[in-house]
Amino acid sequence: MRSAAGQIAWSYAEEGYQIVRGGSGIATGSRSQYPEGWADLQDSSGAGIEIGVYQMSAYWPKSLQFMSGGSEARIGIWPDQSLFLSGGGQEYFQSWPQYSIHTLYLNFHSSALSNPSAEFRKFQYNLIARAPRAQYSDSGVLPFALIDPTEEDNYYKSLGMYCCTADNPSPKVYRYYSWPNGGGGNQSEFRWADLMLWIQRGYTGRYVNSANFYRFQTEQVFPRSDDNGGIPFHWRDTSVPASDLDSGGFPSNISSLNNNIGCDPGETQCGRNWIDNQHAHWYGMIDYYFMTGDESIKDAIEAGASDMFGNPNIGFVQRGLYYAPRNIGEALMSDARLFHFYSAIGDSVSASNALAAGDLALQNQIWPDLQVSGFGTSPQGVSRVRGVQYGCCGTPRRGAPFLLGILNEGLWEYLQAHGTSWSKYQRTFDLAYGIAGFTLTEAWRTGQFIDACHGGTGMAYEVFLDEVNNPLMAGCNQTVWFNFYIAAKYTGDPGACNGWKVKFAKQLQRLAGGRGPFDDYGTIFIGIVVNEVLHPQPTTLITIPVTVKNGDGAYQLSWTVPTGALSYRLKYSNRTIVDWLNFDPVTNTFGVDPNANVPWFAATDLDSVPAPAAAGTIQTHTVTGLDPATTWHFALRAYVTNSAPSH
Repeated sequence: MRSAAGQIAWSYAEEGYQIVRGGSGIATGSRSQYPEGWADLQDSSGAGIEIGVYQMSAYWPKSLQFMSGGSEARIGIWPDQSLFLSGGGQEYFQSWPQYSIHTLYLNFHSSALSNPSAEFRKFQYNLIARAPRAQYSDSGVLPFALIDPTEEDNYYKSLGMYCCTADNPSPKVYRYYSWPNGGGGNQSEFRWADLMLWIQRGYTGRYVNSANFYRFQTEQVFPRSDDNGGIPFHWRDTSVPASDLDSGGFPSNISSLNNNIGCDPGETQCGRNWIDNQHAHWYGMIDYYFMTGDESIKDAIEAGASDMFGNPNIGFVQRGLYYAPRNIGEALMSDARLFHFYSAIGDSVSASNALAAGDLALQNQIWPDLQVSGFGTSPQGVSRVRGVQYGCCGTPRRGAPFLLGILNEGLWEYLQAHGTSWSKYQRTFDLAYGIAGFTLTEAWRTGQFIDACHGGTGMAYEVFLDEVNNPLMAGCNQTVWFNFYIAAKYTGDPGACNGWKVKFAKQLQRLAGGRGPFDDYGTIFIGIVVNEVLHPQPTTLITIPVTVKNGDGAYQLSWTVPTGALSYRLKYSNRTIVDWLNFDPVTNTFGVDPNANVPWFAATDLDSVPAPAAAGTIQTHTVTGLDPATTWHFALRAYVTNSAPSH
């Protein structure tokens, strides 16, 4: 029957389980009393067949039957006992173009099974193994190093935080996922993080939970495209009319005979659970594929995920339509990992497309100079005076550190996919550092503690870009960690006493607050920053005083070569190059005049930079080709061997 709202309403009268023999029930149980999911039939010699279903109760409704005197064994993937006409359930329908996967077990045995339950569990349980943790970090197969778990735990303890990260005692089977949900628990690829906790700590419950989720993704999360009458087909093919696709590359002009079965009247997307592009954390399934060799996962990546990501032809990248910074970050992570995936399997065309898609996203939504506070020329991009990035569409305009943290995660992974030889590497890294700088200066608040999520020391939840923010207090931000990570990687800072490391510790303590773990506590997203705290990179970026002499448009620069210098960064501008402009979002004013000064990250690199000479010597370099009618300013920094102690 239908409810007053027109939606089919039904009560499932057959919850639980029952075992029937010859028409008579011999055992029953409630929904909390579930069978393992196997049945065994044998003759007088013990020869027979054991049948079963993977996680049978969780993938209900299911049935196991021996019929016609034992001559027929039947596994009900959608059993007739649950049909709507029986009065207990509802009709079945299959969403299109989705999959429905059922894992069934058949065990033919020539003698009696001493323990049928144990034999079934041999099928159902994952047989997995892992190499030593350091092998994964040292080999470079992961985008980030996995810190030693004892070191990580001791760091948390040193801050007075809850310890320690635990396994998942109750892994789930996923039949549905609410992709648009808010909150810290839906802002990162936690299934991939759980895979990393399996590698790092041996947490099998987290591994199983991720495996079940990726199976769900293979079935339901991407519109699948296999073939058309035996001809290979993808939604991203040029033969598919643009009018049939939405801006994300998903089919929008499709119909199916089951569109309205079990749905509200007029509903044409019944049963779909497609991924939401604001929370598109799917990409860990690439590592899961390489860890397992599960070809169904590979199929879903090639004929599902790759229609939306790694695709330079979709509207999101062509027209710069990613809504918020996190959307761009998720797309860049997807593009980077697809590049590695397709490179690994020898598909150079798809690998190239993945980088082309990412480059377009950067061209439209990162590289332009965002117009804000009276400076900049573009409606979206990264502000060269404040460092904040703004996506295409949200109003009022805001800069939220948790969104920018996701963006910086994507920027870092994408930079590693391109490599340091990429011509846009330093420019893009500079902008990532500018974004991190916004979160660690303008958005960093120190004030009176109000309650668990307002006041005290930490990052503001958001900063409105076009109005005063008074009051502006610290919030309960998660997924901000890559802002610290970018600062660490860019500067190699071994421990400025009021720098990113001190603020990182304060942000952790703020979120922990003595209450226990929070959503991304103990995950790789925090662990990589802890690793930078305990094992800083071997180089530090330092500022070198430089003397400039102007000789009719030829600028002679000279400086003393610092000890341990490995390479230089030399920048120029028609304004004085400073560290930061100290914008105050409470009063909407600059602390340093942007008309006369420019932040280091926003200044222009000089292409020709010499290698360092011997330490302690005076080194010179001449710059030509600049407009002699303009007054030019120069700034020099060097990467030097990191020998300073941590604070």
